[in-house]
Amino acid sequence: MRSSRLALVCSLAALFASGWLGAADVPTSRKVLTLERITGEPPLITPGISGIAWRDGKRFSYLVREGTGAEAKKSLWEYDTATQKRKKLLDSISPLEPAAPGKEAKDAQPRMSPLWNPAGTALLLFGDDDLWLYDVPAKALKRLTHDADEEEFPTFSPDGSRVAFVRKNDIYVVQVANGIETRLSQTGTNHVFNGRLDWVYEEELANRRSGRSYEWAPDSSAIVYLRLDENRVPDSPILNFLPVHGTVRQQRYPKAGDPNAIPSVHIVNLASGQTTSLTFSPDDLYVAPEFSWTADSASACYLTLNRAQTELSVKLLARTGGTRTLLTEKDASWINSIEPPKFLKDGSGFLLLSERSGFLHLYRYGSDGRLKNAVTQG
Repeated sequence: MRSSRLALVCSLAALFASGWLGAADVPTSRKVLTLERITGEPPLITPGISGIAWRDGKRFSYLVREGTGAEAKKSLWEYDTATQKRKKLLDSISPLEPAAPGKEAKDAQPRMSPLWNPAGTALLLFGDDDLWLYDVPAKALKRLTHDADEEEFPTFSPDGSRVAFVRKNDIYVVQVANGIETRLSQTGTNHVFNGRLDWVYEEELANRRSGRSYEWAPDSSAIVYLRLDENRVPDSPILNFLPVHGTVRQQRYPKAGDPNAIPSVHIVNLASGQTTSLTFSPDDLYVAPEFSWTADSASACYLTLNRAQTELSVKLLARTGGTRTLLTEKDASWINSIEPPKFLKDGSGFLLLSERSGFLHLYRYGSDGRLKNAVTQG
């Protein structure tokens, strides 16, 4: 993990130094800076890059904004760390389908960080509120979903055969080969979230990294996800003073002493549709937004926090329904690190970030939850 991050940092440094990524042209003469020059075309400062994602072990992709304003599109570029060369992979693809009379044709384009399949041969694109698969070598586009509702937080299965996503607060999977959809959860409502976070969890526990709260098993046979029921959380009015006439919308938000959303953890088997569920009593606790799996895909790992966030437990939920605690950490003030452990492929244990020494470091544990050694120090 450190080596891949180091390679990415070095590659980006080389690109910035060469002027390829986001460097503004050096002016050759002094000019009066006018409002028209600031807001016009070409842009005064070359837009920077975004959405960096590894395609494979040697190549990463990134987005470059083409133009300015709300209608500006993004093109997808690739940098090869071995040859130190870059190339454009695709622009926004337009049109997706012939436009209906009186309507504008829709585009498909990467959104946020590009989503590569595990083989690095295809991309997930967003357009017309649907998911599209773009075969890069063949330059072929295929629509995966066909409905009016938006698909959120999509991910490829580890074997690349399926794509999971959240629609109207329920989890679905679609098969890449034939577009057949399967709905994995049935309880999604305006205030019951499956596989995605409510406002408080995304803001305060996930630190806005992502609103997704589900994880594929390594063998692609199951998905573990978090369900949040916020029906008991009080409403708070959110005022928007930006319009000439302000507007009000309601937001479920627990203030000090209010009840939190009720969490539960679920594992769904894709072959059988059978779901293993875990509820908590008392239920006024937090379940960390992210999950991980043991290397053999037999158990999913989840973390719980007490409401004061001074006690963290790392636990396993077996697909057969049994649970066990791997370890518990306590802090008199506050538990800061709530990332799930990374299980070693040989089954010998896992790696976990902890501030047990007063500083954030990586530790290696055995499969029984006993501490083996500190991996980092300082």
